[in-house]
Amino acid sequence: MRRDSVEDVVRARLAVRFPDEPAEVNRQVNLAIACAEHLGITMTPEDLEDLVAEHLRAKVASRPATFRTPPAIPLVCRDRRVQTG
Repeated sequence: MRRDSVEDVVRARLAVRFPDEPAEVNRQVNLAIACAEHLGITMTPEDLEDLVAEHLRAKVASRPATFRTPPAIPLVCRDRRVQTG
């Protein structure tokens, strides 16, 4: 199997696992390959997928929670309902 086709298979598998991150999947795959080549490490497709998946999971987990404004809670004041918001 050619290297390009291996990368494509890894990208496709990761795209299924991280459908909201297509550009980040490509970036992380390219980065992992470049780092491995620079260090002289031969990575199997499984190693590549595991490494990139771990980086993507960490990025997703480190995002701040989406801030949502809580619904207005009516306040009770002297037996009268006063709406807020």
